[in-house]
Amino acid sequence: MPHVGTDPVTTRAPGPRPANVLLGVPELVYRGIVAARDAGFRRGVLRSARVPGHVISIGNLAAGGTGKTPLVALVAGHLTAMGRRVAVLTRGYGRAERGLRAVGPDAPEGDWRRIGDEPALLRRALPGVPMVIAADRVAGAREAIRRFGVDTLVLDDGFQHRWLARDVDVVLLDARRPLDNGRLLPCGRLREPPAALGRAHVVVLTADDPAVDWEAAAARVAPWSGGAAMAGAVRVPTCWLDLASGARAAPQALAGSRAVAFAGIARPEGFRSLLDGLGVEVVAFLPFRDHHPYRPVDLSTVVAAAGRHGADIAVTTEKDAIRLAGLARPDGPPVKVLRIALDVAWGGPAFWAAVAGQRGSAAG
Repeated sequence: MPHVGTDPVTTRAPGPRPANVLLGVPELVYRGIVAARDAGFRRGVLRSARVPGHVISIGNLAAGGTGKTPLVALVAGHLTAMGRRVAVLTRGYGRAERGLRAVGPDAPEGDWRRIGDEPALLRRALPGVPMVIAADRVAGAREAIRRFGVDTLVLDDGFQHRWLARDVDVVLLDARRPLDNGRLLPCGRLREPPAALGRAHVVVLTADDPAVDWEAAAARVAPWSGGAAMAGAVRVPTCWLDLASGARAAPQALAGSRAVAFAGIARPEGFRSLLDGLGVEVVAFLPFRDHHPYRPVDLSTVVAAAGRHGADIAVTTEKDAIRLAGLARPDGPPVKVLRIALDVAWGGPAFWAAVAGQRGSAAG
């Protein structure tokens, strides 16, 4: 259920989590596990498997909310347009099925419950690109090469998945707070210490607002990045979709509308920021947990909030719309879906040169 407080419901950017004793102990345990695993790969006790293809990993240092899925779509689409034979490898977080699932380029959009919401979103963005969904990325890579004859593999959320050797490691960071509070889970949002950026070939700083001092943001992570190429990317609204009909409208088409907004994503305040930039008057904001599986009661909550605040429309993200498929919607305002893309606004030549470059050494 959404975290509903005093109306209108709003969210704030995540601040540092309290580093008290209760959280500090599990952080130390987690840090020890991460350090032991890293040492295993560095010393060759644990080994990455190489496959005959150009492997590009796109991942995070922190837990979610940096625009990883749009960047996977951008990179896979760009390389396909260059003539590369590309497949996407993804785990399919939250899916009901287990095991490996290969989805061909001509297959219809899959049910998100079977393949996961982010893979379903990628299928929509990349209808001609094959995809292999598997927790075992090495097996997934081999199957993609065997079944689809691809020469390039884009590994979704792969920075911590070091069993598959990669030629390019791309790491996304939030340009506003690239290292969060510097703490690992659960005291912060970092999956690994900042020193892990030394494995990266490219660091991409992401933001909702193009008016970012990219140089300053890059300087904050340069001490840990080991000379990796730096780039900056901005989340860009591309259009509105009507949830019921699929009709499209320009990003500015809803300016002045009174909306109840809801989102089950890692960083819902970023969605709120985009709505403000589009001139949408958000009269209530309902944040759900990331990957939240919507139920009819959730839509009833949205409709009730719209009624209380006199909203003309309800608005959500395309990732949320994937998880609304098949749900009966109660009477209420129309639901509009914001489609978002990622645009490399700073450091583009270095970014694309690194991504499409010649095969290098494995990161592992």
